[in-house]
Amino acid sequence: MLEITAICAERLRAAESASGVDEVLHILERTAETFPDGPLHHYFAFGSGVANLEAFKICRDSSYLARALAGLRRAEHDIASEFGAVLARYTLANALLTAFEAGAVEEAAVEEAIGLLSSAMRESDPRYPRRTDLVRLLAVAQSIRYRSQRGERTAAEEFRSALSQLTRQRAREARASAQWRDLANTQGWMLLISFNVEGRQDDLEEAVQVLREAADSDVAERTHVFLVEDVVPDTRRNLAEALYNRALRTHRSQDLDSAVQLLQTGLINCRPAQRPDMLQFLADASIVLYDARGDRSDLDRAVSAGELALGVLPLTSSSYTATLGWAAGLRSALHLRTGERAHIDRSVGLWREAALAAEAQQTSASEQLQALGDCLMMRLFQHPPTNPRGAWEHPAGDLPTALAAFDKAARLAPVESEERHQALHNAVLALIYYGTSIGDAAALEQACHLGEDFLHESSGSAHRKQFGLLCAKAQSALAELDGDPGAGKRALLRYLTAAEQQEVTQEAALVPDSAIVGDLALESNDWSQAVAAYLQVWLSSDQPRAESRPGHATLWAHAKRRAGTGMAYAYVRQGRLAEAFLVLEEVCSSLESLGSTAPWGTEARLVPPAPLEEVQRRLDNQQIVHLFTTVEGGAALITDRNGVRSVLLSDFDTHRVNDLSRRFQAAANEDRASMRWAGVLEETCAELWSRCLGSVAQAVDPERPVVLIPMGHLRLLPLHAAFRQDSATPAKRRYLLDEWLLSYAPSASCLTAPRSPRSSRVGMRIYGCAYETEAAPSRWLRRNDLWDGILDRASISEVLNSESCVVHFTGHGSTNPLSPLDSWINLDDGRLTVRGMLAQGIRSPLIIVSSCDSGTYGTTALSDPVPLPYSLVISGAKGCVAALWQPGDLAVRLLTTFFYEEWESRSPAEALRLAQLRLRDMTNEELITHMPELADTAPQSARSRARWARIQPFAGIGHWGAFLYAGS
Repeated sequence: MLEITAICAERLRAAESASGVDEVLHILERTAETFPDGPLHHYFAFGSGVANLEAFKICRDSSYLARALAGLRRAEHDIASEFGAVLARYTLANALLTAFEAGAVEEAAVEEAIGLLSSAMRESDPRYPRRTDLVRLLAVAQSIRYRSQRGERTAAEEFRSALSQLTRQRAREARASAQWRDLANTQGWMLLISFNVEGRQDDLEEAVQVLREAADSDVAERTHVFLVEDVVPDTRRNLAEALYNRALRTHRSQDLDSAVQLLQTGLINCRPAQRPDMLQFLADASIVLYDARGDRSDLDRAVSAGELALGVLPLTSSSYTATLGWAAGLRSALHLRTGERAHIDRSVGLWREAALAAEAQQTSASEQLQALGDCLMMRLFQHPPTNPRGAWEHPAGDLPTALAAFDKAARLAPVESEERHQALHNAVLALIYYGTSIGDAAALEQACHLGEDFLHESSGSAHRKQFGLLCAKAQSALAELDGDPGAGKRALLRYLTAAEQQEVTQEAALVPDSAIVGDLALESNDWSQAVAAYLQVWLSSDQPRAESRPGHATLWAHAKRRAGTGMAYAYVRQGRLAEAFLVLEEVCSSLESLGSTAPWGTEARLVPPAPLEEVQRRLDNQQIVHLFTTVEGGAALITDRNGVRSVLLSDFDTHRVNDLSRRFQAAANEDRASMRWAGVLEETCAELWSRCLGSVAQAVDPERPVVLIPMGHLRLLPLHAAFRQDSATPAKRRYLLDEWLLSYAPSASCLTAPRSPRSSRVGMRIYGCAYETEAAPSRWLRRNDLWDGILDRASISEVLNSESCVVHFTGHGSTNPLSPLDSWINLDDGRLTVRGMLAQGIRSPLIIVSSCDSGTYGTTALSDPVPLPYSLVISGAKGCVAALWQPGDLAVRLLTTFFYEEWESRSPAEALRLAQLRLRDMTNEELITHMPELADTAPQSARSRARWARIQPFAGIGHWGAFLYAGS
């Protein structure tokens, strides 16, 4: 009977599906018919318990667990022989621990297991051949209790005693034995538990050493008559976890790489029941490894592991809902790092499946529904409709579906529970974010109605104040859209007075709420209150984990940046300009501006915020202009060696800039040869001058270089192409580029970084990378220049880390709006991310990215994008030339040629300005001189040819205005 049971158990461990499990259990049932009521029936109960336990490990079906425990309890009660009784207690204890680890039973099961094993140890003969297994499983049970009670004193003492006894037992075993390997694996696992509970580095280092010895031992599996696997994971899995934890502590990517390799190797030989956990761990480790070094292949591995984890887990498993939630969170993490819509779409689908699975298992789906609503809102922010009404027109659209998910989550939660309040709060907050970002009055009206309903429903004072705060914000934004901002401000002032604004600020439970308080105070011209509210957000350090709720980390960073600019505006209105400068530099230079953590070991390479005095000392004759907007208005902070001054831009608020950027980006995404694109470009540049740069130009010395530091959506607009009407010029207009020697920078602190000793291309080597080498200009190439159409990531990384090499990319590039460090440039052997470049080191004096849209990324509702050239400069490049849009191959080729000619003796900023002016003013006659192959395009008649020769084909902003220079 035991042999038949052992065979069935081995088959169950190898079962790939629920049907395979049922087939094996059927074999065991047929065997039971041979012993209907005989004296061996308790052995069948034992075998049935073991088989059902293995079935539970695979399917996580509670009915298998119930049958397993019933059979093993009967066997433990009826078997009288010493060997059989000890084996039954051992196996029952193992089943109880397995059930506890699966979350199927309470902690009392662990205490019962410890009692069974202690009894077996006392009653068994010291020469009992399986005594080592008893010692080991008792140590496992005490470890689980120690972990569950988080280091409670008695549990900790017994855990340490068990660990010492296990260590001594391992020392007594032969090193080449299977028992020694199992003891070493268990010891390493226990040391990992100790590290996770107490955080001692010594435990982690010892765990790595012990587990490495176990993994390196070439020992075959034990061949007992009956072998019951316990809850201790596989040796490779444990070693991978130890290396993973050490990598997180020490930031050694080699450890993380080894952990990933161990998991991949372990998946080949592991049991089917172990695969879901191994695959989930592999996916999570791959994400962290990508963050550490920026290799895109790590993300591809995470995608594959995530989908495989779902594929190998039975739909009937009790952990299937949790796994769906994990997979949805994984896809949200991938969306954050790639900006690709496919990942957020998959995340939405998985959250839907998780909610349905929770309902099918008759458990509350409130958590899954809230996550679904969050995920839908993030997709809507990232990919808003061109027409704001489009979000409401389709009942299955993201906005109605998100609101329905929040509503259902609230209805499923208990009345007056914090969970219900959170769901309602998120629904109103999502409507306000969407309505203010897109300018959707319908969303704000819906927020007002829902907020008022929930306000009347809430009984707690804190909840009433929060919903009152949200209602006030929605009413204010709605009044702004209706053209009556005064009414909105009066309503805000009444609310803040009635609700005792100081208490609201102190009791706001979420960072976004405090940011809204700051917005309300700003719109009410209460600068002190605005600073106090924004400061609470700015100093908040409780960043949510990326996996906690979809998009919450993004919204948290969004709220902090908004608080920074709002606080700077309030400082400007109070005349505290030095403090405003410091806050703006913190916003521009902090890691939050990059949207994610930096690669390991590179924090020192990022440019930290510099004090005002240091910036002024290094400025020479330059002028720095911070341009930023808030809900109340905009401002320009002008800094030079003589001090700091400000220009208020009351008619240039965040809503107006976002609307301007949205229209500009929508037109840019269409046919750029169309008249609509040219018209929108002209309107945008004219409005930039009339509402913003015209006032700034009057406060700036045009004879001295100007460095623009735009913030928010201003970074996506061609500020250098802003113009005013001027009848004295041939074009009847004068551009900002005509007035100033202009460059851009992500922050003033970047200008204080050590500069390259060379400012021209003399002595530089130029490396070009393109899919088609004929697309590269050739007139400016010299013998010491290298243009190669196939440069791989390894060789480019080496070139980027040199201070005497310039890299010119002509492949496609893209900005990731959610995580600028994960912006990328396409190469022949894959994508090269900014993260990957930073991990290898960037010291290049100049990076040229002439590919289409390398400086922007398209329509989005997020408020603080960091385009690719800014990311490269923040990461260490001294300067970057990039394109905001694709002006056409001919324009790119000519401008690049002019740039390299001018760069022979000038700085990159000067060279680009002169190249743009040359391209803009070039006539057809001059074009033919530069490119004789285009002579056939000229008219044949002399009169037409003379008129044609004077035409300036690239005078439109769409041709020359696309390029910008960012850097020192």
